[in-house]
Amino acid sequence: MSSRADEVPRFTAIPIALVPVFPPLYLLAFLSLRFVQNWSKPAKFFLAFYLTTQILAALFTPHPALSAVLAFARGLFVLALLTTGAWLGSTRRLYPVLFGLAIVYLTALASSFLTYGTAIFNLRLKHPYYTEVSLGLSAAVGLLLVATWEKGNRWVRLGFALLAITVLALSGSRGALLSLVVGGLVGTALGYRRMTLPVLSGAALMAAAFPSIGKVALPKP
Repeated sequence: MSSRADEVPRFTAIPIALVPVFPPLYLLAFLSLRFVQNWSKPAKFFLAFYLTTQILAALFTPHPALSAVLAFARGLFVLALLTTGAWLGSTRRLYPVLFGLAIVYLTALASSFLTYGTAIFNLRLKHPYYTEVSLGLSAAVGLLLVATWEKGNRWVRLGFALLAITVLALSGSRGALLSLVVGGLVGTALGYRRMTLPVLSGAALMAAAFPSIGKVALPKP
């Protein structure tokens, strides 16, 4: 009997690779909600509990009706991403996203260099539609993924890792750095020895890169 991962169509690699470049493709995740019926009862209970807590918290805001609707939509989107991950069934199905992330990284570096020039190493990166925090988180995710890509070409993996580390450092996002270190530690605890690279990279950036980022004034127009 084939597994769920084996039943995933090959063409899904294309939208997965393009998601970082064209974020509206994330909405395709809602198509996987139909697979919730195949989940176990404890998993369904957890999903329902999460969605309920999000809506209840929204009811105590100054605009409860609007907040509740937005909380429901946001919670449903999170559930859609979870069900998509369960449907894909394997981390290797996510590796195409690395190519899309590489385009995002290169776009951020090019945009920042054209705007700041040589001051790029002392300022937070800019991107046409990614924030600094989003860039940092995307770099952290990229590093964690490439650390598990055992069958990938060695030089491709090394080049991507160096690119992601550069973007993470220049993003100046401490939250992204923390997520990288925590994710690496969890991966190491689960037996992914290659997760040592993200942990060491995060620790090095914490000690060397962040103290100087953002201290140079933005150039006046």
